[in-house]
Amino acid sequence: MPKLRQLSQEEENELNQYMVFALELVPIVQDIQEEGFLIVACHLLIDNFRDGAPLPEGVSTDDAATWLGVLWAEELCRLAGWRWLYMTLDNGFEGVCVIDENRSRVCFPIHLIYSWMCDKEKTNECMEFFAKMCKGKPLSKNAFVVMG
Repeated sequence: MPKLRQLSQEEENELNQYMVFALELVPIVQDIQEEGFLIVACHLLIDNFRDGAPLPEGVSTDDAATWLGVLWAEELCRLAGWRWLYMTLDNGFEGVCVIDENRSRVCFPIHLIYSWMCDKEKTNECMEFFAKMCKGKPLSKNAFVVMG
């Protein structure tokens, strides 16, 4: 059975800092309030990086994936009621994740974004997967199915 814990204040602060960094990557027009804009921006940035666009000076692929993963997941929390936790799976894999209200679906967003950015065999499904997570029906309570 996976182990869950709340994020520490230090971890929450780190995620907040990553959000700030991610927003610096996104070409935001100040007046944009359209729901889903940040997910579209994440998708387009992932496509650009996959197509060889240079990362900003001093930013590694790991950094960009982390920042965009946090931004993507924060939107999932804001728009679909998911929340951040720290999870250790039975196989020893661990990290920050987002989980739905029913604790039935889990996503490790940083790893997911990294795979879309770096694995050319995979299709960038940033927007589609986000929509699926927002509209998807919860599975059985405490199923802890890792999505993505």
